[in-house]
Amino acid sequence: MKIKKRTENVNNNRQRLIFRGKINKSNTSLIIWLIFALLIVLIAVLADVIVPYDPYEQDLSAALMPPDSHHLLGTDQYGRDMLSRVIKGAGISLSSSFALVVIITLTGCIAGIISGYYGGIIDSIIMRLSDIFLAFPGLVFAIAVASVMSGGLVSAVIALALISWPKYARIARAEVLAIKNEPYIQVARMSGLNTIRILIKHIIPNIADIIIVTAVLDIGNMLERRGLIQDAYVFLAQSYCYEAGRKLVPGSYDLTTDMNAKEIMNAIVTQSSQTKDGE
Repeated sequence: MKIKKRTENVNNNRQRLIFRGKINKSNTSLIIWLIFALLIVLIAVLADVIVPYDPYEQDLSAALMPPDSHHLLGTDQYGRDMLSRVIKGAGISLSSSFALVVIITLTGCIAGIISGYYGGIIDSIIMRLSDIFLAFPGLVFAIAVASVMSGGLVSAVIALALISWPKYARIARAEVLAIKNEPYIQVARMSGLNTIRILIKHIIPNIADIIIVTAVLDIGNMLERRGLIQDAYVFLAQSYCYEAGRKLVPGSYDLTTDMNAKEIMNAIVTQSSQTKDGE
């Protein structure tokens, strides 16, 4: 009997070691990328402290210098240190994307929870409103809204918020519809809890996991979409504020100081009409 127990213990220990080995191997890449992501966030947070040079200071005598011991990534056409500008731009890009995700998550979840819990005419109004925003091509609608608001980083964030909140509203609504008639919700109603306490204590905690996962995954997505908007039309980068997406459109500020959004759109339409007439 003792030998059998020892054999079983040895087998159990082997299985645990094998299982731990599998977990460690599968988590290695996750840990590496997590460290990399945390490093980027840390650099972005400490951007003002760790930048070697002023990212806005111009030195035309050092323009377009190759990487060396003083400028690890070289300089741009105005002699500004590229490493300093990349670090500073990372902070602005990540902070604006995070703010955007927070805005659309809160707005969409509040609308979705109200729509799913109350139903009826409130549900119809909110869902039809979301259908209106979803009916437009996302990036085209965002570019149009940002151009009407005269461009800039804040305009791009607001424009993307207008087209992105319906996704969270629909997710929250679907989750609320799935649980609002569960027995524990009915018991909470029968016990005398008001709607606010039911939502805070029973509804929101049960839908928070999928909302948080979606929001975290959307940070990179919003960073990319906001960059696409600013790259598509140079008039969306009219401020002196440097951010990562704006490096792809050098000289855009010089153009936008002389032409506003309406003039640029008129020029594009005129050129398109002339091309069609020529054909």
